[in-house]
Amino acid sequence: MKIWFNNYDKPGPGIERNPVVRKGAGGFWDIFKREWWQLVKLNWVFLLGCVPLVTIPASITAMCWVLTTMADDRPRFLWHDFWRVFRRDFRRSLLLGWLWLLGCAVAGIAVWFYASMARSRPLLWAPAAAMLALFAELLVMSFDLFPMLANISLGIRRYIQNAFCLSFIHAKTNLILLLILIPLFTVLLLTFPYSALFLFAIGFSLCGLAIVYGVHAPIRKYVFETQEKHPDRSD
Repeated sequence: MKIWFNNYDKPGPGIERNPVVRKGAGGFWDIFKREWWQLVKLNWVFLLGCVPLVTIPASITAMCWVLTTMADDRPRFLWHDFWRVFRRDFRRSLLLGWLWLLGCAVAGIAVWFYASMARSRPLLWAPAAAMLALFAELLVMSFDLFPMLANISLGIRRYIQNAFCLSFIHAKTNLILLLILIPLFTVLLLTFPYSALFLFAIGFSLCGLAIVYGVHAPIRKYVFETQEKHPDRSD
């Protein structure tokens, strides 16, 4: 019988025994190939969660939880788990999310105001540059803030402290993300409404995956593992 001559010590044509987990752009591409249809569905659910507008931060948090399972290659029930995290973290997501959005709005308006006044008063370029730096810092802090909201329970102050510290710990990753996302959204803005098809199909979840994939390892190392060693430090 042929079955007795099979070699079960060698991996078959299906799942490899010790698959190589790639990092960087290769690892991101592997996740995209594996999860592209889930990303499309997640994008639609995310947009549905944003319909009242005020719930945008809660929808971002829920999307980050699902994206974390993709980065870790863990199973999930997309619809059920999205709304479960949406409801679970609703209050703190709205509190921190809208505080962050308010800070970005204030910094952005300040940049515009000082830059316009600096044409006649050159000394005002200094506060304009300071507000631009603040806006950039708030932007990169959000890369860590929402994934942390989705995956670990901390006090409000700890979320802000961790997001601030992590923005410097993986500054190189943040720079790469900014160099990718800023030109991408510039093109999308310039080509709107034609770019709306990409945004509604997969745009938000794909950009979210790039962010979560980039920051997940530092968050796991400096936040999750630290919290496991010191569980009492949650205030």
